Amino acid sequence: MSIYMKMPHRADIYQKTTTTSQAGQKKASWIKDQDSIHCFYSPRRPTPDDVRSKPTFEQWVVIDMFFPASANISSSTRIQNVRDRAGNLVDSGPLEITQITKQPGFSGKVHHYMLMVQKVIEN
Repeated sequence: MSIYMKMPHRADIYQKTTTTSQAGQKKASWIKDQDSIHCFYSPRRPTPDDVRSKPTFEQWVVIDMFFPASANISSSTRIQNVRDRAGNLVDSGPLEITQITKQPGFSGKVHHYMLMVQKVIEN
């Protein structure tokens, strides 16, 4: 895979599965889908466009992440265990995706995903 964007981090991608208990209640759980996929991790403060009301402490940090087009990304995906190039843990997560933008390459095909993620407040 040739890429003109440096992705020095690695992260685990988890997909949501829903199970139903004997009482009929649905319970969400996440299963690891892709292990140690390349990404770019960049925390920042939210702009007024990112948050509609005054953010709480948990919502104050917004994280921009970039993943290659080969990543299996959807709105129900969670990201965990973000590591740097040396293998040091940067963010254990879980991180939930709040926005997905598909970025085209020179050929017009999807080259990478640009994600806006936040820490999960309640599991």
